[in-house]
Amino acid sequence: MNADLFHVKNLVDVTAATLTLERYIWSTMPFATSLTKGKLSHACEPDTPIASICSLHTNVGLYVESILKQPELTLLAKYFLAAQETITTGRLVGLLADISKKPIEYMQVTEADYEKLWSMWNIEVAIQMKLWELAKDQSWTKRGVNILKEEDLNIEGSVGLREVLEGADMSIVL
Repeated sequence: MNADLFHVKNLVDVTAATLTLERYIWSTMPFATSLTKGKLSHACEPDTPIASICSLHTNVGLYVESILKQPELTLLAKYFLAAQETITTGRLVGLLADISKKPIEYMQVTEADYEKLWSMWNIEVAIQMKLWELAKDQSWTKRGVNILKEEDLNIEGSVGLREVLEGADMSIVL
């Protein structure tokens, strides 16, 4: 059994054995290999959409609180897309240039160069980026499942990407 499946099985077993458990919120990514039909590489096009939670400090708490307070909408194996906004990789580069006031260009790189840039996380990041490139607006769907979004739960006060980036120390990456 691969490590991911072993981990999932352990979580399910513990959850099932916890009689006092009322709610379990699972955080995961879409199953990339099935959505991309095995087509994975390291480069992605500038129109590749990225769904972002944006502010981990603020938005995660708002999302969990909203899920717990609205069981009529969220109980019984519902899916929630924890994304404050979706932006393409090309628009993200433009946003970074705007905020930093520095010229930034979008470049696609070879697989070898990508691995050098991302070191130990290159495979995971590459798979996710390729998934988003190939699946586009279907990246966060599941057949027969209505995916709940921020607006479905009437979440207010979440922090967007521009605000997060404007408050970040960009000197470490630019």
